[in-house]
Amino acid sequence: MICNGSYSYYNNKHYITLNKMDNYAVSTENILHEWGHLLDRTKWSKEHHGNCWGICFARVYRVYLEWVETFD
Repeated sequence: MICNGSYSYYNNKHYITLNKMDNYAVSTENILHEWGHLLDRTKWSKEHHGNCWGICFARVYRVYLEWVETFD
């Protein structure tokens, strides 16, 4: 997955930025990826793609998949 977004934290605020995408699926992957960074930053560490971030990303992705299944 190529991530076309970013997460940052400054002035006590969280910022998620996504680059313009044509593909909904890629945009969704990117927002979930960045949301994982936000959770990692607020809960555990500041490591860029460490183990804690992986856990956060997996949890966010799992909730997203469960939500999507409600529409099937």
